[in-house]
This record gives sequence, C-alpha cells and structure tokens, in this order.
Amino acid sequence: MKPSLPERLAALDERALDQRHKLMERIDLAQERLRPSNIAHEAGNRALDFGLDGIEKARDMVRANPGKALTAALAAGALLARKPLGKLLGAGYSHIRGMKTASEPESRVEESED
Repeated sequence: MKPSLPERLAALDERALDQRHKLMERIDLAQERLRPSNIAHEAGNRALDFGLDGIEKARDMVRANPGKALTAALAAGALLARKPLGKLLGAGYSHIRGMKTASEPESRVEESED
C-alpha cells in the first residue's frame, strides 16, 4: 500500500528540513573557514609545513651525499665571504708590496761634476 498524500508531503517536508539543516551547517563551516584570520593561520601553517619539508629533504640529501653537500657549503661560504676576503687579500698584497719596496736599496744617482 502506498503512503497517502499527507504522509508523503510530511516526509518531503521532513527531508527538506533535514537538507536545509545540512546546508546551514555547510554555510557556517564555509564562513568559519573563510574568515581572514583563519585563512592567514592556514597560510602560515602551509608555509611552515613547506619549510619543514624542505629542511627534511635537505637533511636526507646531505646524509646521502656528504661530499656534494660539503662542496655546496664551501661554495656558498665563499660566495658570502667574497667581499671581506677580497678586502683582506688586497690589504695583505698592499702590505707585502710595501715591504718589498722598503727592503730594496734605493738607487742612487751619482751627481756628475761639471
């Protein structure tokens, strides 16, 4: 036996009410997730996760290839220290040059008697 029309309408009303309730829950969830402070917090978490993943991959790479890692570290150090090292080497070269000229005997020009 089929349900009567009032029973079917009551079931449809109940279903519509349930669907409306689920829709309102989803809207509340969307509003919560789209709040600017929550978006900023999620972005910060994603950036932190990205950074930590990068550190973990770098650590694994160093353990797998210590020679390459040392070479890369030395190259990066040389790149960062190029200006201070250049100044230091330039000052040392100037000092050494100054010592050579000071230790060489001065050439004496003899004055001729006219």
